[in-house]
Amino acid sequence: MSTPKQPTFNATIRNGTFLFILVTVGLSGLAISIAATLLVSASERAAWDARISSVSETTNIAVFESVERAQNVLTLMTEILEIEGTDPSGEVPELVDAVLEETETFVQFVILDAEREVLLNMGEALLDLDALPEFETLPVYTSVERGDQYFADVFASEDGIPNLLLVQSLEDGGYVAGVLEFEVIVQPVPSLTFGSTGALELLNTSGELLAAPEGAPSILGTDAFTTILNQPNYAWSGEYVTAGGVTMRAISRELPGTDMFTVTQVASWETSTDTIRALVISLLIDLVLAVVFSVFMFVSTAQQILQPLEKMKAGYKRLQAGELTYRVEVTSSNEMGEVAYNFNEMAQALQDQQENLRAARDEARAAQRVAIENDRLKSEFLATMSHELRTPLNAIEGFSSIMLNNMGIQLPPQPKGMVERISANSKRLVGLIDNFLDLSRIEAGRLELVEAPFSPTQLAEKWRSQYSVLAEKKGLTFDVEIDPNLPPTLVGDDEAITKVAINLLGNAIKFTSKGGVSLRLKVAAGEWLIEVTDTGVGIPPQAREYIFDEFRQVDSSSSRVFGGSGLGLAIAQKLTRAMGGTINLESEVNKGSVFTVHLPLRTVAVPA
Repeated sequence: MSTPKQPTFNATIRNGTFLFILVTVGLSGLAISIAATLLVSASERAAWDARISSVSETTNIAVFESVERAQNVLTLMTEILEIEGTDPSGEVPELVDAVLEETETFVQFVILDAEREVLLNMGEALLDLDALPEFETLPVYTSVERGDQYFADVFASEDGIPNLLLVQSLEDGGYVAGVLEFEVIVQPVPSLTFGSTGALELLNTSGELLAAPEGAPSILGTDAFTTILNQPNYAWSGEYVTAGGVTMRAISRELPGTDMFTVTQVASWETSTDTIRALVISLLIDLVLAVVFSVFMFVSTAQQILQPLEKMKAGYKRLQAGELTYRVEVTSSNEMGEVAYNFNEMAQALQDQQENLRAARDEARAAQRVAIENDRLKSEFLATMSHELRTPLNAIEGFSSIMLNNMGIQLPPQPKGMVERISANSKRLVGLIDNFLDLSRIEAGRLELVEAPFSPTQLAEKWRSQYSVLAEKKGLTFDVEIDPNLPPTLVGDDEAITKVAINLLGNAIKFTSKGGVSLRLKVAAGEWLIEVTDTGVGIPPQAREYIFDEFRQVDSSSSRVFGGSGLGLAIAQKLTRAMGGTINLESEVNKGSVFTVHLPLRTVAVPA
């Protein structure tokens, strides 16, 4: 089953951002409306004064907080650039884009170098800052070079949207300029009215009305406006007469860090109006809106999150039960759609992995069957060929013995030497064939160990008599040492033990040209040891990994000094393991080797 194409979420992100802004603006307007309504007094003029002051202060705080947030964001952007640098080919565009997504206020960032060349220009508006008349004429650069932030006058973009420009300098002499959407900064002002005539307007010192409710009276053009400009921090309260002849009570407050100030005012005649009924109606409307919004959010959450989560839960259970072909339907392009898509990707990966494992398992089983059959055929071949070769070799050995023992014939010296060589080589071939037979029996699983009592001392003496002659012919010493604590009688297969010992002793004598060979029988906790030590050529470290493999020797070249089939150590190890033991090797090149056979210590039970 194919996996659906992964959805894109740019529209979802934009819609989510718009919804977030809409909800924030709505809730902020609702809070300000309730606060303004609660401040209305139905009787006393002093209460109206307090109400006007409160509305003015609340709005100033709201607008100032928006400005302050913008200043903090620009400071943060400056600190990031001080750390990351201003290279537009690095991570800076991603950081700028992240800040633009996280802030409601900024719509554009421009990074300039010390020569005021634009390094990076990102955002929705993409304004040409160099085209703004105040960008060169106002003291932007001289101000920010002192480390301050600078607010330019309100200007309009190409589409007519009013904006503010906020600039801050960098340590390397460059600048960061941020474009703020002015309507977001002053969003409480146009919608703020109280009573029937109460309103708030935002002005600047150049005599421009920046924001005000539609149809609200303005203080522009009056003597009170000139008075405000001459007051410290533009703070003033009193009455003035509008151009239409209406007397207004007003309070002005400065927006710190800017050349803007607010004027909150209400008609004097309304200070005695009863607004209790308006308060109750406003609260009821707010309650209805809150209920409607809560229902909307619940339904939206259920459709977009809860239902897809239930589907994901059911899909997980089906995957857990082994139904790897199951896929969750991707019905939306939001975040839950992305989760469903990733779920299907995971299910497809699990299905592919299971199919690959199943194919690999089938291949391994087929290869195992072939290997078992090949091993069986090899063992049968070795057993058959070994048996067929033993018959003529036994005949050769028999007739050679008759001729050498002068039974019925007297050989001259020269022919006798030839017969002796025939006898020696036939014995060697018989030994090789015996090794092949032992190996084939072990690999075919037909090795039968006979557990019976035996004397380890007698075995050692038997091995001494067999190999002392060979040692003497090479001028080597051959020592046999038996631990006095070794029990006189042990239980085991003495024939298998003998094959292990003679293979180790034969190798020791073969690979030793001077010095000697020693055989030691020891007893340890729960086991007894056969230790064969020589002073021969030794075994290099890299050869110890394969020295016990079949048909492997340290020197496998055609010009090697020492002959042999390479089966002795392999048979010794396999027989030792079959008897429940192990073989350890310690060796040093040109100094000799020590082979130690560890076998279970089993003794004859003594009658009570």
